[in-house]
Amino acid sequence: PAAAAHGSLRAAALQQLGNRAAWQNDLAAAQPALEESLALYRELEDTWNTAAVLRELGMMFVLGGNYERSAAVLEESLRLVHQIGDSSGLAFNCFFSGALAYAQGNLTGAEECWDAGLTIFRQLRDPWMIATSLVHLGIVALDWAIAGGPNVIWPRA
Repeated sequence: PAAAAHGSLRAAALQQLGNRAAWQNDLAAAQPALEESLALYRELEDTWNTAAVLRELGMMFVLGGNYERSAAVLEESLRLVHQIGDSSGLAFNCFFSGALAYAQGNLTGAEECWDAGLTIFRQLRDPWMIATSLVHLGIVALDWAIAGGPNVIWPRA
C-alpha cells in the first residue's frame, strides 16, 4: 500500500510538471515527465489517470506539431474513457481532438469536436470549459468567414 501511494503521488507530480512544462512550450521537459507519469499510472492500473495523461500527451504533441502521435494517444485515451464511462474525460478528449483538427487546418473537424465537447461540458455544468469551447467555436467561425466558407450564425451561446 505504501509503495502504491508513493507511486501515485510521484505519477501525479510528474503529470503536473509535464502539463505545466507543455503549456510553457518546454516540450523537452514535458514529454519525459508525462511519459514517466503514464508508465506509473499504467503500472498502478489507474485507468482514469492513464486516460488523462494520454490526453495531455496528445495536446503536447499538437503543440509540437507531431499530429500522428497526437492522434494515436488521443485515440487510446478515448478508448479508455469509454471503457470507464468518464464523461468529463470524453469532453476533454473532444476538446483536444478539436485542437488537433484545427492545427491540421481541418475547420470542419475542429468545429465538430469542439461542438461535441461543448454539449458535454454543458451537461457537466463546467462554466470554464463552456466558455473556452465557445471561444474556440468563435475562432472557427471567424476562420470560415475569412476563408469565405459557410455563413454560420452560432446559436450556441
